[in-house]
Amino acid sequence: MTRLLSRLVGYGLVAVSAGGLLVGGAGAASATSDNGAAPAGAAPADCSAGAIADVVDPRPNSMYGAGWVNCQQSVSRLTVMVSLYQGGQRVGGGRKECATPPVLGCGANTDEIVDQWPGLQPWQAQVWIIGDWNGEAWSGIYEH
Repeated sequence: MTRLLSRLVGYGLVAVSAGGLLVGGAGAASATSDNGAAPAGAAPADCSAGAIADVVDPRPNSMYGAGWVNCQQSVSRLTVMVSLYQGGQRVGGGRKECATPPVLGCGANTDEIVDQWPGLQPWQAQVWIIGDWNGEAWSGIYEH
């Protein structure tokens, strides 16, 4: 899997991969990778991944993380794995496998996590995509 180099810029996110550079805001962020595992003679899938950490409406003390992948052309299988972090510690995760062609996108989310001590703590989601296309993305920081 392509390793994305990320660094926090204010409340945004800069992600660098083999596929390009992305600058994200405080909510959702996405990244792309061009290392799709295509069959011999076929071009790699043109896909992009994204992640978000957000509050669960209408419960202001509950957070969740979500991740997704979208492809410009059909692939046969993708697995989306997402983790939610609070203050750098993993507090939740989720996974979804999408394998019923044509697969143009897939998404997963974590369970709802109750923030026991709300007050400007950094929350962030990370997503990994494996299958016919591989990639990774981090959300921006959500302070809650």
